[in-house]
Amino acid sequence: MKLKSPIVVLVAGAALAVGLIAANMSVFDADSANVVASVPVPSAPITSTPPSSSPSASPSTSGSASPSASSVQVTPSVAAVATYAGKVTGGGSLSIVVKATSVIAYLCDGTNESWLGGTVDGSTLTARNKAGDTLTGTRGGGKVVGSITVDGTTWTYSTPLVKKPSGLYRATAEIRGASVVGGWIVLPDGTQVGVLRRDEVAEPAPAIDPANGAVTIDGTLVTATEPDPVQLTAG
Repeated sequence: MKLKSPIVVLVAGAALAVGLIAANMSVFDADSANVVASVPVPSAPITSTPPSSSPSASPSTSGSASPSASSVQVTPSVAAVATYAGKVTGGGSLSIVVKATSVIAYLCDGTNESWLGGTVDGSTLTARNKAGDTLTGTRGGGKVVGSITVDGTTWTYSTPLVKKPSGLYRATAEIRGASVVGGWIVLPDGTQVGVLRRDEVAEPAPAIDPANGAVTIDGTLVTATEPDPVQLTAG
């Protein structure tokens, strides 16, 4: 038997190798196709709203329950204070302080005084004291207009709205065993008038410093402040 030449052997070997490679590639392609086909297709992104209990959850726009009334925090409003001060006809000064539905008034000429307290109904003010003094007034347009009767004498007034340091001041203290109550009215032009009572005995009051309400009485430093109509009328 004749031996095959080297060239024939090489050709045959190459043909065999090509056939094996083609067979392996066809198998690889089939397996790849099966693998690709077996990978699950991702579902659509989740767009549902997280549970309402989550801190970062956004409010629902479809039928979600609104917060209960008990969960709503309400900050109580602070009643504004309006202070009026001016002259009355016939002499003396008058200051009126309004807060919410309460009002106090102070009439003073440096020798005599009268404190009154009352109520506000809309734009109408009414006040009185135990001695029978009375005040009526109507506020509007930045002022209070009305009349005040003290010890049987009636004065009319038109007191404008003022800002600190103008206005009404009051101080109470125990000095050298005596009960001291002072009242002051500071007008917009800087003038002031006041009366000091020591155990109900009246005398002209020393001047106060409107910047801080400081006043020295018999060597004792006292601070006068704007009285609160609600507290005074309640007392």
